[in-house]
Amino acid sequence: MFQILICEDHLEDIKHLSHLIHDSFAQENISYHLTILNEKSGLDFKNYDLIFLDIQLTSYNGIQLGHLIRRQCPKIPIIITSLYAEYLQQGYLIEAKRYLLKPISFLDFQRVFYDVILGDCKQQKALTDLRISPYKIYYKDVYYVEFYDRHTYLYLKHKKYRTTYSLSYWKECLSFYDFGQSYKAFLVSYRHIADLTHDKKDILLTNGVSIPLSKKYKASFMKGYLHYLQCSQ
Repeated sequence: MFQILICEDHLEDIKHLSHLIHDSFAQENISYHLTILNEKSGLDFKNYDLIFLDIQLTSYNGIQLGHLIRRQCPKIPIIITSLYAEYLQQGYLIEAKRYLLKPISFLDFQRVFYDVILGDCKQQKALTDLRISPYKIYYKDVYYVEFYDRHTYLYLKHKKYRTTYSLSYWKECLSFYDFGQSYKAFLVSYRHIADLTHDKKDILLTNGVSIPLSKKYKASFMKGYLHYLQCSQ
């Protein structure tokens, strides 16, 4: 699930940005969780995938908060928001990915959504779970996931990782990262598909592996794959 933090203290701006996020993620059928910065959320930013930061905050100095985020998370995408264009220029101090001028239009948000969220975030996001591997596993490097013998296995180009998580867990976890279910025991990365067999009963991956494509999942899988191809153009 995609984790988003909004650093904003104007209620109407929070509502507006929340609606933009909801509409865009719902349009792409992507699960997400939204957190608003407050005393309960704290100042630990390591668990977020994306942060919207208003430069002018009542409780915090926006630039100082941005530096704190950068020290904790050097690569996390930060999107600066402000009512005043001159404040947006300060975003370079914290290496902001994009800038949104309030009131944020749907068109401007969509550009950020597709460029940053559907583009850069997918490339940078990695699995960090010591129960699976002592190293980061980038989702873009996973070719497919298979369930058998009460375990799930993540297959990369030259490695395989065994996990105790269910296939349904991985289905939800990987929904944002261009994976589709092709068979009752398989999740396949769209980015690593080379071709389909002539009878369209099997998926050929770029590493030479063949994955079954069942009638039950074919329609939804092909819909997701075609959507991935359209967004990748």
